[in-house]
Parts: sequence; C-alpha cells; structure tokens
Amino acid sequence: MAKYSHSGLESYEQCPLKFKFRYIDGLKEGEGIEGFLGQRVHETIHHIYTKAIEGQVLTLKQAISYYEELWKKKYNKEIRIVKKHFSSENYFNQGLEMIKSYYEKNYPFKENILGMEQRVYVDLNRDGCYLLVGVIDKLIYDKEKDVYEVHDYKTSSWLPDQEELDNDRQLALYSLAVKELYPKSKKIILKWHFLKHGKTMTSIRTDKELKELKEKIVALIDKIKVEENWPAKKSQLCNWCGFNEICPEYKKLL
Repeated sequence: MAKYSHSGLESYEQCPLKFKFRYIDGLKEGEGIEGFLGQRVHETIHHIYTKAIEGQVLTLKQAISYYEELWKKKYNKEIRIVKKHFSSENYFNQGLEMIKSYYEKNYPFKENILGMEQRVYVDLNRDGCYLLVGVIDKLIYDKEKDVYEVHDYKTSSWLPDQEELDNDRQLALYSLAVKELYPKSKKIILKWHFLKHGKTMTSIRTDKELKELKEKIVALIDKIKVEENWPAKKSQLCNWCGFNEICPEYKKLL
C-alpha cells in the first residue's frame, strides 16, 4: 500500500525528479543547515512540553542547555550551508533566539495536549489507495471553548500572508485526520508559530473546502501514479536540494 505525505506531494510539485530520487529510488538526501536547525528547535520545544507534562517546568537556562547539547551532538561538517556568508554559528544563534522568544511567550506551558509529534493518517477515499500520513507538531483540545488546535512550528524566514495560510495544504490535511480521530469535533483551528518572526497565525477550513482539497489531492496522486518521465524542474530551490550533486539539470546551472 503506497503512502503519501504533504512533503512528498510538495516534492513532486517542486521537481518530479527530486520525488523520484527520494521516494522511488530511496536515495539518501544530503542535509542542509536550514533543515538541521529546524529539527533541533523542534526537538527542544518537544522536550520542554514533555517535561511540563511530567510535572517539571524547565527554566529557560535548562531549555537552552538542552538545545546546545543537541546541536553539539548531532552537528557534522557534511551539513550543507548554501549561504556562504553565514556560518553554522549564525544558524545556531538563530535557533537560540527562537527558543528564547517562544519560551517567554508560552511559559509555563500549561495546555491540554492530546499529542506531540503525533503521526496521523488520512484515507482520502477509504479504500487504502489514497492514504496520507503526517506528523502533527502539537495537538491541543481547549475544553472551555470545545476547540481542537493543530499547531505547527516554522523556523524559516518565510512569513506568509493570510491568503497563503488559508490555502495551505499541510495543516488542512491534519485537520482531516483530527476529524477522523475525534468525529464529534465541532471546530478545528490551525495554528502556525513562525518562530523567527515571533508571530502566531491561524486559519480555519470549512467542510466544503476540505472536500475540495481531497479531490485536488486525489487528482495529484493520480498524476504521480502514471508519471513515467520524472523531469527535473529548475528553480531557485535547486541550490538547497539535497540531490543536486547527482542531478543532471543542476550540473548545467554550474
């Protein structure tokens, strides 16, 4: 049974050849500093909430110490830095500032958390042929408002406008999963934490919008299933691609 994800669908839209390298050929993708930074920040926030659930609210110093240890333990010289005027220390400090800002705004982390880094599945037509998988950074249920909240942490420099968020596919897919997990849910709020900007933005999907989203994704998966050529699609993202060393089109750009 084939499983798809938002990142996989996005990868195909960005570049079919990249999708083939990653999901069909199973090739290992080189790691970039942006992805490394994002993972370490995610892990630190996850650790903060894990300890809070256990009854221990970490101090900011303890949270920072955890982040520092993660970075030292997992960083290696093979991690690509495309922006040559930046060093690994620049990125480390960016993560440090994100964690400080998030900590100060969300202390003491008392939320009704249903799941963290929770793997979810959505069967788009209930026959197993269009199965989507994803991971929700944090899922919350607000008892007083009877509202479910899907939270996602973003560490990139990109800050979308409201229209872009209202058309975002990733968290909309997660809301489909929440509806399946909690059939009586009346309202689901999608929340993005743009950590570099210290800003939280929200969006809500109607049942009609989710139905239309399912149809679009099924059509996209159908296209992937019959793809034979897997063309490379050149764009400004090529420099950050973890497969550019073996990509024939990228070599033409050099």
